[in-house]
Amino acid sequence: MTDTYTVEEVAEILKDVTGEECACNVNGNDEWLSFCCDFRETDCPRPYKNGCWEQWLRWKHKRGEVI
Repeated sequence: MTDTYTVEEVAEILKDVTGEECACNVNGNDEWLSFCCDFRETDCPRPYKNGCWEQWLRWKHKRGEVI
């Protein structure tokens, strides 16, 4: 049996494991994620559930490409 997780569920897992609501507070993510994040021109999506970690999941393939 294979379980699949939604982006929202994985984002919640990442938040719980790291203890951080904002992905930018972990391992230098702020150095690249802030260039890709859909919320870069507005406020951080932290009030919206796990929005910051969802952005990290969406854009993690860009890590190393921007800086």
